Amino acid sequence: MFRTVAELVDIAERENKAVSEIMIEREMGVSGKSREEVFEAMERNLDVMEEAIKQGEAGVESTTGLTGGDAVLMNDYIEKGQFLSGEVLLRSVQKAIATNEVNAAMGVICATPTAGSAGVVPGVLFAVKDKLGLSREEMVNFLFTAGAFGYVVANNAFISGAAGGCQAEVGSASAMASAAVVEAAHGTPEQSAHAMAMTMKNMLGLVCDPVAGLVEVPCVKRNALGSSQAIISADMALAGIKSRIPCDEVIEAMHRVGLQMPSSLRETAEGGLAATPTGRMIQAKILDCRQTALANNLNSLPLTTLKGIGEEMAKAFKELGIETIYDLLWNFPYRYEDYRMRDLTEVENGERITVFGEVLTEPTVSYYGRKKSKLSFRLSANGQVLKIDFFNQPYLKNKVELNSEVTISGKWDRNRAQITASKFHAD
Repeated sequence: MFRTVAELVDIAERENKAVSEIMIEREMGVSGKSREEVFEAMERNLDVMEEAIKQGEAGVESTTGLTGGDAVLMNDYIEKGQFLSGEVLLRSVQKAIATNEVNAAMGVICATPTAGSAGVVPGVLFAVKDKLGLSREEMVNFLFTAGAFGYVVANNAFISGAAGGCQAEVGSASAMASAAVVEAAHGTPEQSAHAMAMTMKNMLGLVCDPVAGLVEVPCVKRNALGSSQAIISADMALAGIKSRIPCDEVIEAMHRVGLQMPSSLRETAEGGLAATPTGRMIQAKILDCRQTALANNLNSLPLTTLKGIGEEMAKAFKELGIETIYDLLWNFPYRYEDYRMRDLTEVENGERITVFGEVLTEPTVSYYGRKKSKLSFRLSANGQVLKIDFFNQPYLKNKVELNSEVTISGKWDRNRAQITASKFHAD
């Protein structure tokens, strides 16, 4: 139905329809669902946003302790009435922070368009709803309008920091929010396009440099400032100020800038703020804690925790000094042989136990410019097979997952991954 902002505005003006209505009709056509079903699905997203804001305003803290409590501080500051800017603007900041603090604390949020930029759209929406007197239906329509403009960005550029930097993530979210708030304030589709263009222009070139690879610093505060930018751009557009560069050309410029941006500035935690002395210190502290937690967790699990390892097999491993899962992963005497490791050991009961280890995958793969270490290997003793996969995903919590395929999945920090890769002679 539409692929560019120009086409979207043209349809809205020609058919005298709100952008939200055009997006609803598109969703009905694509999904085959009724208007009521499409609307109810979006209203559920609104419910999730509202609940996340409430949780954040009550006060949350991330597992790392890097973020949390700022939404409460901002609320207290607003309540004192001595702020420098406007209350609506600061409420959008506060609610954006609240949402992203919940995200950092592993709470439930609605990606708009991503989890890392999830605070902007709801922050703006819930800040202006009383000022504009929005009904519940109009709030849902706000989300459809934001979605329509975000749909254009997603199909002509990118919306993730890993692909195009933070300009593509918080930048896109802020642009979506600015376009939506203009329509909610009874502006024209053309004014929505100008608001979006002005917002995205101001975000152009913004890098994605999460400290320690976590969606916390500086992500939470960028959502806050992105929400304020969205409201300022909306006011400018409603005042009649226009972007000299058409919105679609701004989106294309963002796309080109993202393609030219080095991988170190696209969510890899290798540049920008992540590479500052303080950023590196925070990363080292967090990853050291994770490494310790993972080691303690694995040390508490006997080999028989793994399906496929019975008492007899566990006894054979014990003869080699391997009693816990930690021992199996870090202390087993592997011998490198073209990504294959073997060790044959005689045990006292007269039965020859063959323990075989094989690296199934090389330890480094690429994912949207991010280097993610992966080590997968298989052990067998007396014909019983144990498959083990480890991934270096520092942005997730440490945990050990056991499933029916006798797979243990865990995470370690980048340094631990390199040490392990060196141990296995697999660089």
